[in-house]
Amino acid sequence: LTNIHKYAEARWIRVSLRRARGRIELEIADDGRGFDVDGVGAGHHGLAGMRHRMLAVEGSFEVASAPGEGTLVRAVLPLQRRAAAEPRPAATTAPAARLVGALPRPRGARRADATPLHS
Repeated sequence: LTNIHKYAEARWIRVSLRRARGRIELEIADDGRGFDVDGVGAGHHGLAGMRHRMLAVEGSFEVASAPGEGTLVRAVLPLQRRAAAEPRPAATTAPAARLVGALPRPRGARRADATPLHS
């Protein structure tokens, strides 16, 4: 949310938190400037840190964005952790942040779904 405020120039954001299928799912979307997910380089530790924290508790983390297309961040956290004897998923060896290609620009958010950033 801080990065949306600082950099996105978004008109609206949508924050969704729900419990489904034994997990907690958080999605944050905006209609802001977006960014090239392949262009996130060394020295930008925010996304890597978020992903690392989610993997530490056996969750997942995804970012979808493109210049001019807004951004969607999705974090999923299981409600129960696996037993110590169960293997961890291979995703723990993935790059610092799983960045997904461009999503369609979030459009037409209803007032109940979005919080205007400017009055």
